[in-house]
Amino acid sequence: MMKPNWIVFDIGGVILDWHRCRQATIEKLNLSLDEFNPVFSKILPLMEDGSITPEEGFKDILKNLNHNSDPEEIFTYWQSHLVPINSTVDLIIKLQKQYRLAICTNTWINVLKSNIITFPSIFHNFQLFIDSSVEKICKPNPKIYQIVESQTRTSGKDIFFIDDSFSNIEGAKFLNWQTYLFDLKEDSGANSCEKIAEILL
Repeated sequence: MMKPNWIVFDIGGVILDWHRCRQATIEKLNLSLDEFNPVFSKILPLMEDGSITPEEGFKDILKNLNHNSDPEEIFTYWQSHLVPINSTVDLIIKLQKQYRLAICTNTWINVLKSNIITFPSIFHNFQLFIDSSVEKICKPNPKIYQIVESQTRTSGKDIFFIDDSFSNIEGAKFLNWQTYLFDLKEDSGANSCEKIAEILL
């Protein structure tokens, strides 16, 4: 393996556990995953490319679900259940001693800033942040990967990309990045972090 210059992380499902937010929110709304997910998935792209704010997004989600909860309250509730993935935090601490670290995330307006403030001990390890809601482009659109290359002043195998989405990984492979498909579900990401460490350390 060629040793990369930059390690690029996704956030949701890799550094922070957004699945916990979704589950807690579904339970609060007294809905099933099958009821919530189709509506959420329809609105999510508009939140991720910065077309609408999270509050506007949750307003639309609740409207489509015929639910009368306050959208700002539900968004705040969602955010309050966001927690770090401990095995990834440990990995970041090890990697930052040898590599430059960057974030490339599909996220919502002002959420990345909020995450940095809430979890400073994690995000101070990163030198670069690429935010879909700021760039108005989401993974796996090739343009967002090109923004990463432009801002890191590197390309191809000089970048090692970690994401939990198969389509996002495939988008990075198109530019010849080294990649790892992160799996949070079975063991809270511990096995994925161990394998990444074996590759990079």
